[in-house]
Amino acid sequence: MSTSLDARVKDLEEALAITKGRVDGMHALLLTIARHLPPQIAAECAKQVELAAERITADLLALPLPNATVEEVKRVMAQGAEVLKHAAKS
Repeated sequence: MSTSLDARVKDLEEALAITKGRVDGMHALLLTIARHLPPQIAAECAKQVELAAERITADLLALPLPNATVEEVKRVMAQGAEVLKHAAKS
């Protein structure tokens, strides 16, 4: 690879690592908050997340995104809904 291309790849790798860290941090933050919500609020949030997941999935499927992206969004939202449902039972 040329030096210019090497630098671009290195910059992209660094940007990707920062973006992944931000996403992972937000995921951890939201799951922590979800675990500590009062049961009634957690139950309503779980319901709303499930409804939103259906709409968001439909929107994502209409976009030219990789299937892995769509599946990961669905997985993370489902995980969040399960955490909220668990919090609703506490």
